[in-house]
Amino acid sequence: MNAEPSSVDVAEILEQLRESVRQQQPTGALSAREQPARWRRWELLFDKVQRAGQVNPHLPIAWPEWPRGLLPKALALLQKIVRRFLRWYVNPIVEQQNTYNQAVIDALGELVGQVKLAAEQSNRLDDQVRASLTRTAVLNQRLRRLEQQPASVPVATPTAEISGTEPAGEPADDSGLDYFMLELKYRGAPELIRERQAAYLPEFAGRRAVLDIGCGRGEFVEMLREKGVDAQGIDLDPDAVAYCQERGLPVTQAEAEAYLNGLEDGALDGIFMAQVAEHLAPSTLQRVLTLASAKMRPGGILVAETVNPLCLYALVNHYLIDPSHVRPLHPELFKFMIESAGFGQAEVRYLSPTPDEIRLHHHTVPPDAPGEERERIALINRNTDKLNSLLFGYQDYAVLAIRPPRDPWFQESRVGDDG
Repeated sequence: MNAEPSSVDVAEILEQLRESVRQQQPTGALSAREQPARWRRWELLFDKVQRAGQVNPHLPIAWPEWPRGLLPKALALLQKIVRRFLRWYVNPIVEQQNTYNQAVIDALGELVGQVKLAAEQSNRLDDQVRASLTRTAVLNQRLRRLEQQPASVPVATPTAEISGTEPAGEPADDSGLDYFMLELKYRGAPELIRERQAAYLPEFAGRRAVLDIGCGRGEFVEMLREKGVDAQGIDLDPDAVAYCQERGLPVTQAEAEAYLNGLEDGALDGIFMAQVAEHLAPSTLQRVLTLASAKMRPGGILVAETVNPLCLYALVNHYLIDPSHVRPLHPELFKFMIESAGFGQAEVRYLSPTPDEIRLHHHTVPPDAPGEERERIALINRNTDKLNSLLFGYQDYAVLAIRPPRDPWFQESRVGDDG
């Protein structure tokens, strides 16, 4: 009996693979969302070819049960006998077919591997091109700003202006440090900032008037406006403000305390402050928070993000690299300051965990380890957790608070105290 033909059409599978290639993006790269599903589909096709790769000429006949009836049984027996006598002819053909099938499988495997490698390289190249385009646009804008400034005037840094009150014994920074480029290099490209700050968007959904204090390059202002929120931004860095304005964002160069003083009470229902509080002297920060409470409607939300000083890794790699930082803020202190400013009970959220590859790792307990060794390894792992919490914890935290309805008696008491 001839070997049973394969139920898989190799030509059809090849065409499906070609179609998968044709459906890729024009650049040849796959988006991060599409890539896992696309590779999974290719892997399934390849597995399908591999499963059908070996032809077996000796499949059982009339197994596991013989057919009913005398004639079907006789035919099945005859097939068994005939196939046994034809093995000398069928087996060499099957071996040739299996050799061909294996060659096709090897070729397909090489093709899938090469296409996957090319797509991954194209993805990396696309990321580099996007980063280069972003950096080029920023550098072009920066060059225009520098050309507009007199040669004798150094590039302004926001150190003294942001802090409001300079730290005792610290002179104003007149080194001409290019703060705009410092942030671009060490804080991250706009795409990275957008990705990180997108987590805050649900907190401002449906808000009518939101102010981003220290908006930088305006990533969050832009995202809010894309969601239909009337968002404005302020920043002290003239380069960052010019960059935002050239992109059509409503951003003003202003100091937080003066800007808030110029607003009517209840003018806002949302304030966002990302990586701003550590630039302010404590007395200035407290005044800004009190003004933020006064200028916000009942039910308005404040979201204030800053570097987490409880994480030594964040202090060394993020806080100390910025010369305009005044002092880090303990989460409980920042929470207390916000609640004291007139907001309701505040909530602290820890963000940006240190990557696992940087953290200390646990020891593995051998399966045959005795009890004493297991206890020793468990103790080491507990101490490792404590060190990870101190050294490599969450790099940032945010304090979220809602502005409650102002109690008339409390408000009059405060006014009387001020008088």
